[in-house]
Amino acid sequence: MFTSIGPDAVGKIHPAEFDLLCAPKNPRISIRPAKVDDIDEIYRIIHGNVSFAVAPPDVMRFAIAINRNNIVAFLRHGEIVGVYAMLMLSVRGLEAILVGDFDGRDPHGSQLATRLERPAAIYQWLVVAPGLAAEGVMHVAALLQHPHYRAANLYMRSFSQAGARISTALGFQPVPGAALKGLHRYVRLTNRPTVADVPTHALPRAA
Repeated sequence: MFTSIGPDAVGKIHPAEFDLLCAPKNPRISIRPAKVDDIDEIYRIIHGNVSFAVAPPDVMRFAIAINRNNIVAFLRHGEIVGVYAMLMLSVRGLEAILVGDFDGRDPHGSQLATRLERPAAIYQWLVVAPGLAAEGVMHVAALLQHPHYRAANLYMRSFSQAGARISTALGFQPVPGAALKGLHRYVRLTNRPTVADVPTHALPRAA
């Protein structure tokens, strides 16, 4: 969820396609998969900047054990300054999202894809990085352009107006009739029909 970016970042997120974001030419931070040893520092940052309940540290450790790329640490001058937590979902995980049988605070292991599996979808879990979250999102967006992830649609939940505005600015849209409150989806560019895929009768005619 992008609510943890904070209201001060809303104005910094300009309308853009998530898939078209790229890392800045002069980055202030770098990213890498988080390690189990990073969890304590990550949760220190989370607890200092997030007011709502999040998954406990053991759940994040479990997510790293399943797939080290689930949790991405933001670093500046070698120090952890933020985190982009996501869950690479298996087909069962995607089904659970769609039918409302998914608990983001304690996901079942069968709902998560391992590092060697192509994810069926990616759940945006949590983004926290005071003053650097917008850039962190850009770095992760570039990472998710890798062929292993490029076709996995993104899901997230927004629980605040600020979070909804940020997600919408990045191309996420509410999922109609979703069983999970605040569920948004970003359909990856590679999954969208091109003009060539649209039946001729569906195309607008010249006046």
